[in-house]
Amino acid sequence: MNIICLLIFVLAISTMAVNGQDSGFSLSNAVGVVRATIAPSLDGKKHAATMWAPSLFQNAQLTGKMAGKIAAVSSANITVANAAWSPNQLSGKYLYIKSGSLSGVLLRVVSNTATTLALDSQVLNLYGNRLARDDLFQIIKPYTILEILGAPADGVVGGSLQDFQNGRTDRVVIRDEVAGFLRTYYYDTTINHWRDSLSDANQDAVVIPPMSGSLYYRISQETYELSFTGNVPIHGGRFLIPEGVVSHSRFFPMSTTLDRLGLQLLPQWRKSKAASESLADRVMVLGVDGIFRSYWHNGKNWVTKGSTLNQNNTLIQEGASFFTIRSGKNPPAVFMMPQPY
Repeated sequence: MNIICLLIFVLAISTMAVNGQDSGFSLSNAVGVVRATIAPSLDGKKHAATMWAPSLFQNAQLTGKMAGKIAAVSSANITVANAAWSPNQLSGKYLYIKSGSLSGVLLRVVSNTATTLALDSQVLNLYGNRLARDDLFQIIKPYTILEILGAPADGVVGGSLQDFQNGRTDRVVIRDEVAGFLRTYYYDTTINHWRDSLSDANQDAVVIPPMSGSLYYRISQETYELSFTGNVPIHGGRFLIPEGVVSHSRFFPMSTTLDRLGLQLLPQWRKSKAASESLADRVMVLGVDGIFRSYWHNGKNWVTKGSTLNQNNTLIQEGASFFTIRSGKNPPAVFMMPQPY
């Protein structure tokens, strides 16, 4: 069973500046730590899967303005007055939008000058490019694979390339936001760093996208405890649900259910009263029994194949991620996950 518990150890932090700038634009009034138990293999021969995602944000502690107002917008670029950034110091970080039409959206920073950020234009265009002058923002530092997952000394099962190919190492599947597809990583003990399955290049700094879910496949029969600290987002989380199979973070470290998640309320969400799921948009959730199940909405309740029972109360655990499956040529749905506190 995957057990993820939240410990909020600072419940009231006064609204303050980030790095002493832009008073009033702090990320959160609650700071916490999420501890996730990675499920162990039952027999040490077959991997056990755990779906997880960072549910807290990290304030970027860098030189220059880390929060404030957008002064100007042009194409996929924004300008921030007196930002004082070093060239490209924010590449790979994320812009969290805190007001306006895109409130709750996270956008990857491609590059920067002293006062200008170039954002992921493909994602921004899918949102309709609705950033505006005076929208509030904050710079978010994403977690890396080494920061959260650690190394064999912490409990990760590593090994050689041959060990990986023979299924004797832990493996992690993370979405590559630049390439747009999933990559598999493992810790190579012959070169002492994380690598992917195709190259031995050092991947310790690989970013775990804050809006996407990840999969951990555990081969050890011992559980593995993960923990990460950060701030609770206070403006909700808004993300795209395109066609295909896509993993999503929950944004908030609290449990929810399929019904409370609210995907069925989206105008673009396809429902089906048929006994087959093929005609509907679906959600895939990893159950506490370690089995992936697909759910669709019949216009009244969430249902699943092989059961006549109402599945509205199917649990999505705190810190867990989930998949959406949308076939056909449907436009991306924009889903707003409101703050549950």
